Amino acid sequence: MKDSKQILAEKMRLESQWNISYLENGCVTPEMNKISEEIKRCRRDLVRQDEMQAKFDAKALDVADDFMSVAT
Repeated sequence: MKDSKQILAEKMRLESQWNISYLENGCVTPEMNKISEEIKRCRRDLVRQDEMQAKFDAKALDVADDFMSVAT
């Protein structure tokens, strides 16, 4: 699985590609719609990774709380 920085770099590359295509064509093309879908996929992947990290952080806090309760 790609890390967040790799996904963000891909998203930025795709956005740049979309922008260049728009400048060249002057309108949205079917190919640009495909690029838009790939950009949306990158966004979903970033959100999914953030959610997984938040769950991991919450579990780590729970474990730390349990440990602190036992130690005190």
